[in-house]
Amino acid sequence: MNTNTKNREIFLYIFSIYNFALFTVCTSQYYVLKSPYLLLLDEKAPSQYYLMLVNQNIPDKHRYVEKSKNIMPSSIALCPNNTKFAYTINTPASSTLYLVNNYYEPPIVLAHGNILDSLFLSDQYIIFTLALAENNALCIYDTILSKTVKYIAVPGNIHLIRVQNNSIVFSVQKEENNRFSEGIFTLDSILNIKRIE
Repeated sequence: MNTNTKNREIFLYIFSIYNFALFTVCTSQYYVLKSPYLLLLDEKAPSQYYLMLVNQNIPDKHRYVEKSKNIMPSSIALCPNNTKFAYTINTPASSTLYLVNNYYEPPIVLAHGNILDSLFLSDQYIIFTLALAENNALCIYDTILSKTVKYIAVPGNIHLIRVQNNSIVFSVQKEENNRFSEGIFTLDSILNIKRIE
């Protein structure tokens, strides 16, 4: 059975259980966590999302992680083992990055500020980007030490692209003196940055 068929079956299973009562078909997203858990993101109104965990063994019981919050759908990141996840909530003043590593405890706040995106480099490291007044920062959060262990100032806009071969591929774009420059880089598992030629 291919992945698309399996994902479609999971999707139909979820909707059949809830009889479309909890979700809006056009704006719901789901993520497959380590069995038997699913993570569901449902947009009830503009900028009002519900994030919930569903145990497939007990589908009529679910746990809300967040209710009626402005969650950035593109910010949801799963660790490589699909046991932990991170997400960002926007407010008018700033944004907050959260980590869930225990499904039965409240999410952990990792960072506040103008957070642009995040990805798991490994089960240990979460990489996130932070917009600052002068530069932007590529930040590395260590889930074992429970703190941000490295801030790398980057002159330009940073965008995390994907995780590939135990490294994160990201782009940097900069405009200076009416000249536009850009580059693609990798951040590896020992936290070295290299430009892709």
